[in-house]
Amino acid sequence: MVLGVFMFFNQIIGTIVLSIPLVFGYQISPNHLFRAHGIALSAFSIGAYVAYTSYTQSRSLETTLKYAPTGDFKQRFEEEVRKCGMDPKSINLRYSYLNDTIASSAFNTLCIDPLVWQGVQEDGDAQQVQDIIERHVLPSVPEESKKLHNHIRTTLSSDAQNFIFRHELGHTYQEYSKKHILSLFGIAVAATMCGVLTSSALIASYGGFIATLTGMIVGGVIDTGLGYVNNALFKVYQERSADNFAAQFSSAQEIRAAADFFEKYETVADEIRKINGLLAYLPVSAVSGHPEGAYRAAYLRAAADKKAQEAQVS
Repeated sequence: MVLGVFMFFNQIIGTIVLSIPLVFGYQISPNHLFRAHGIALSAFSIGAYVAYTSYTQSRSLETTLKYAPTGDFKQRFEEEVRKCGMDPKSINLRYSYLNDTIASSAFNTLCIDPLVWQGVQEDGDAQQVQDIIERHVLPSVPEESKKLHNHIRTTLSSDAQNFIFRHELGHTYQEYSKKHILSLFGIAVAATMCGVLTSSALIASYGGFIATLTGMIVGGVIDTGLGYVNNALFKVYQERSADNFAAQFSSAQEIRAAADFFEKYETVADEIRKINGLLAYLPVSAVSGHPEGAYRAAYLRAAADKKAQEAQVS
């Protein structure tokens, strides 16, 4: 319970820190901050800063991650990209430690974890990344995360792996990163407006300090709450859209393998999630932005059955 409460309030505090420039703005020009144009300018400024920060962090992956598939290993991945109707030159493949994830994408950079990804262990670049991870990363990784990582390593099949790779390509093809940044911009704007409006409503009765502190807290709570809502609605929708993309280019066997993997993964993740205390009571979709394991497995198996039936007819 303590860890979950700490994580929750840590998110709120992070948002409060972002609003500190508004406090200085009020000190400089109090008559303008609480007017319509001042509220709009403040909200859009904070939103733009959050969006820009997210954009630069995502774009930096291509330059900060130095190791990538080489030789035959690179050709295999590029062939998969072609099968999905995309240009391999438009995708930047990188090796990286991803904790409890097998692969991830940001804009056109697709990251693969060499600790769990089958078939790349003999690639020189993958070996270097694995050595760096084992020497400098894993010693500080919590035991719960190591348990989940080991579970991924032992249950991930080549068929499920193929589906997951195409899923990440789906995110790139559907420009998920741009949509995600826009959603962060909207959340930051809404939270800032709520915070400033709260301060303006209280300042006459309670003074500047109480009004400012309350507004900052309200903005932080709104930002955190909208973040969970965004996960449960927008991100889950995007995950399913990427699943649908992957299913188009996968066999019924590969889709079923992915369904089995996600279902087993969720079972172990649920056990580990209990240490998060308060956050463990929230839906998986709200915390992680991914569909719940059994639900995801069900619609993937339905897609596999449909694909098998179509193959029989043809």
